[in-house]
Parts: sequence; C-alpha cells; structure tokens
Amino acid sequence: MSERRPRFKRVKTRHFELTDRDRSILADVERFGLLTSADIEALYPDGSPQNLRRRLQLLFHAKYLDRPRSPLTEGNQPFIYSIGRAGASLLGTKPFRPPRVHFAHRLALSRVLAAFEASCRRHGSVRMITWEEILAEKVPKERRRARDPARWRVGVPGEGAVGIAPDAIFGLHYTDLPEGKSRSFFFLEVDLASMPVRRRSKGTSIERKLLGYRETLRKELHTRFFGFRTFRVLIVSESPAQKRLTTIRRAAERMYGLEGGVLLADFRSVVEEDTLSVNWLTGRGVESCLLSS
Repeated sequence: MSERRPRFKRVKTRHFELTDRDRSILADVERFGLLTSADIEALYPDGSPQNLRRRLQLLFHAKYLDRPRSPLTEGNQPFIYSIGRAGASLLGTKPFRPPRVHFAHRLALSRVLAAFEASCRRHGSVRMITWEEILAEKVPKERRRARDPARWRVGVPGEGAVGIAPDAIFGLHYTDLPEGKSRSFFFLEVDLASMPVRRRSKGTSIERKLLGYRETLRKELHTRFFGFRTFRVLIVSESPAQKRLTTIRRAAERMYGLEGGVLLADFRSVVEEDTLSVNWLTGRGVESCLLSS
C-alpha cells in the first residue's frame, strides 16, 4: 500500500513530461486565480476524476501548482489550487499571492467565473468574453488610460456620488446567433452576506450599488466607458438563507428601469449545476435562463 502524501508539504516526485492538458490546466488556474479540484474537474470532464486529481497532486509536488492554506481547506475539504512558481515561470507570469483578507470572496468569485467557462465549453455554441478582451476591443482608448478602467463613479439623486466596482465584467458570445444580437454583457456581484442589503446611512449596501447601476444605465455610462449598448447585473449569493435573496430581489424591484436587468441566483446552483441552464430570478420576480439570452 502506498503511503499517503501530506496535504500541504511537497515531496520529491518522479520526472514527468507536461501534457497539453497539463498546460491548459495551468493556464486556467492562472486565469482564474483560485480553483478547487471540483472546479478543475468541471472544466476538464473527460476521463476519470480520480486520475485528474492524481495529476493535480503531481503538478503540486512539482511546484507547478500551489495549495493555499485557509480555514476553507481544513479537514477533508477539497484542495484549493493557485499557480505555483514553476507554473508561473512556464506561463511567463508571476505566482499568485492569495489575499490575506477576503480570501473566501476571492475564491467564490473565481469559482463562479470558472463555472461560466465550464458551462460554455459544455454547450459549445457559447463563448465567454473576458474582461481583457472587452478592455482591448470595446473600451475606448481614453478610458483605458484610467487608473482602473473597471471602476467608475456616478451621481445618484439623494445619495451623491456612488462608486461602482463590479467583482467582474464579462460577456457571453452566442456564436449561433446573427451578429448584432449575439453578445450580452454583465456586471457580476458575488454576495457573501457581508454587506447589508439596505441601510439608513449612506454607507455601502446592496441597494446603493443597485442605485449606482440604475443611474449608469440611465446616463448610458456603460456605453461611454465600456462600449456596449446594454448590460445586466448578476448577483450570486452564497448565503444559505433564501430570505436574503428575497430581500435583494425586493431591492432590485425598486430599481425602475433596471429591475428586469438584475438577475439573482444562489451560489450552489451556479457552481454545481450547468450555469447557463440555471433559472435566474429577475428583480421583477420572473425566471430567466442565460442560455436563451
């Protein structure tokens, strides 16, 4: 019987040649930042999950991948992977440094984006449009010169200037639809229930963010800053309480003009099911499937 290797301590490995799939896995881990073994299995469904996990273990011990420590990795929880020193050197980038704070949020964000990518690969006729592609091809040149082109401020009546910083900006390209109707763009917010939905003061809240998005739509700042004609706001909540999603939906319902463009779903459905087939709930309380967008 072979001795079980330690979870976080590297041991010397046999020499092996990297395969094309190894290189692809490393590129995906570097792209998303943090991924669990389950996320990687969803991105690479062909073959045995057990063989894939063994390959990830080999890549870890050879320093192509790292296994960041956090309370989320204690016990028998799935491994979390980031790009290691050898992997970064291979890809011509730098090793990923896990955030000391907000680790759970960073992981949740990575997992949601990876779930979208896995679903796109599964369906074949939908392609994920990355922020880097949007920045290079759609964002006006003068906007690219901004310190952080993905952040902006917008005046909201009764609230003053509201800063908007989506957790992610991406698009979906429906390759079987005619040009002009084949692309949708999204501002993604991942909610870990750390922010109140509504507060009496002018501090940060979900409602205040939504007011900012509503005014962004009304003033057409999304076209001016990002080059797309319209957008939707996706809110993925990791809170197990259905009550919170209901409270957020009611806040979205009050965003007249934007309420149909706010889509909500729970985290588990997004990352464990076929993401594009998930029924999202709009601020109007109507179900919406991104596969038919």
